[in-house]
Amino acid sequence: MAGFAVFAVPQAIAATFTVTNTGDTNGVCAVGCSLREAISAANASAGNDLIVFNLPLGDTTIAPTSGLTITDTVTIDGTSVAGYAGGARVVIDGSGAGAVNGLDVGSGSVIRGLVINGFGNRNVLLSGIGSTLA
Repeated sequence: MAGFAVFAVPQAIAATFTVTNTGDTNGVCAVGCSLREAISAANASAGNDLIVFNLPLGDTTIAPTSGLTITDTVTIDGTSVAGYAGGARVVIDGSGAGAVNGLDVGSGSVIRGLVINGFGNRNVLLSGIGSTLA
């Protein structure tokens, strides 16, 4: 079986959302923003958005209680977290989420520098075209 790569065409960034806590809250992405809130805000924002991480050193495990669905073009950049040195520091642990897909990624998105594991179905489902998992 031959390997393949799927590359998204770089686009200008429309909005940047910063994850500042490891909670799984679903409110407004304002001063303190969870990954779920950042994804919801990116889904609601037209254009190619960017999600970055500003988490304290130490525990950077995010434990969602359900799947995370990306419906708009977004780059989730785990390499942006402090202390990243070529090895992923942000872990998305789905062991408490049940039999769901972890990240359900639509078309044209980039997921980079994350450890995604523990979900009951697929950890990552690339349901659209032109997305990159790096």
